[in-house]
Amino acid sequence: MKLNMFTLLFFCFSTISGLFAQEENTKQKDTLSLFLNYVEKLSNAFDENDQDFFINSFSKKTIDSIIPDNTDQKYVDVYRKAVKTGLKTFVAKLYMDMGNGSYYDFINYSRTEEENSYHAMFRLYNEDTGINYHQYRISLKDSTFIINDIFTLLDGDFLSESLKTTLNNSYKRDSDKDADLYKKFLVLKNMGLDSKAYSVAKKIKDTTFLNKIFLILKAQAASEVSTNEYIKCLKDILKKYPSDPSLTLLSIDYYYLSNDFNNLFRALEHLERYTNDDFIKYMVGNYAYEIEDFHLAQESYEYIVKNYPTFLSAELMLLHTYNKLNSNKEAIKVLDNLLQNGYTKKQLINFVKTDINDFYKTKDFKSWKRHH
Repeated sequence: MKLNMFTLLFFCFSTISGLFAQEENTKQKDTLSLFLNYVEKLSNAFDENDQDFFINSFSKKTIDSIIPDNTDQKYVDVYRKAVKTGLKTFVAKLYMDMGNGSYYDFINYSRTEEENSYHAMFRLYNEDTGINYHQYRISLKDSTFIINDIFTLLDGDFLSESLKTTLNNSYKRDSDKDADLYKKFLVLKNMGLDSKAYSVAKKIKDTTFLNKIFLILKAQAASEVSTNEYIKCLKDILKKYPSDPSLTLLSIDYYYLSNDFNNLFRALEHLERYTNDDFIKYMVGNYAYEIEDFHLAQESYEYIVKNYPTFLSAELMLLHTYNKLNSNKEAIKVLDNLLQNGYTKKQLINFVKTDINDFYKTKDFKSWKRHH
């Protein structure tokens, strides 16, 4: 069969296009592989409190953008040093949190074609202090990955903007009294003296200071003072920023403290969609257990046990839940699984005796105790 000129040209064009597409796909896969390797190095840096790796990865352009406008040239290096100190504090705090039992895990990523950048999502979780998310905006420049910025969900802002606001407010001169109060507030807050920090924050009246970052920091300080003060601060923030999706975490606290569990579960559902993080189901299980919706708790914990097999807190809560539902046979299966995952029989017997004494007295548990 003869090919006419048009068919021949079309065939050649299609072949060349296919080769270019294949080459582009290969290039993207290679870049993705390098990106995931970089994320692993970043995770290790946090594990080891390697502040230099983080600082060297952070965009120098972003660091310079944090320096307040119209800064006298002779003070630029002073500001740049202050910014780097803020970045080091970010890493040091993560390291301290992990030392206190927090999990910091890379959970998912997305790619933005227009910006030619990746967005890496990390989850920070602690059984006592709750959950937060950091989304890193990372790009590849001259074969090196650069962190352009980090969006912190609990603060509802980018790290660069938080640092810029802090620097601007710390060096304000148009409202000396409130500027001094603000600096004092930040020092006390960073020292962990939340009660004193909150007392100072309440004295600040200059509206230019009363932005979202300050209000969130004030609320965090208030949470260490009293529940009523914390609720009052949360209410003020949600009233001022009613449509801000980044305030979902704060709204969860507010609904919980207000005993508004319908809106609480809606907020959790929104948070799971927003972060694409199915680990939120563990929190759903905890709140469901608290309001004695044990069937929802069971469903949530079973999902976590299946999909996060090394997260044993969910198994322990599932054990509690099966006991509440009188599902002794299922509870025994959980005990067997916990044995396989590092718990000793003695530990489990003591745990059940102390925490689930009614299950401890059942025939099923006594039989398990005798035969294991």
